[in-house]
Amino acid sequence: MTFQPPRPVVSGTPYRVRQVHGQVPRELADFVGHTSFVLTVDGEDYEVRGPGIEIDGLVRVFEKDELGHGKDIRVWTVRRHADGDLFTAEHAPS
Repeated sequence: MTFQPPRPVVSGTPYRVRQVHGQVPRELADFVGHTSFVLTVDGEDYEVRGPGIEIDGLVRVFEKDELGHGKDIRVWTVRRHADGDLFTAEHAPS
């Protein structure tokens, strides 16, 4: 199997999270542990898979390959916004 690198994203740009584990996100805890969520990037779906760890009111997700394994590809910061219905993920540059 050949690994396809992920599409480019802009560091520091919050992308709206549409789904986590195939559902509308309800709480930050939905992103903890082995997770899979879908972002909207340039009008297209982009799926992130990997482990998520809650730290100080946000979740850090360590993006892995398309199966959620292997080396870290990117690190994302997931936040819940004040209105409560919006979650965003932002690529944190290393």
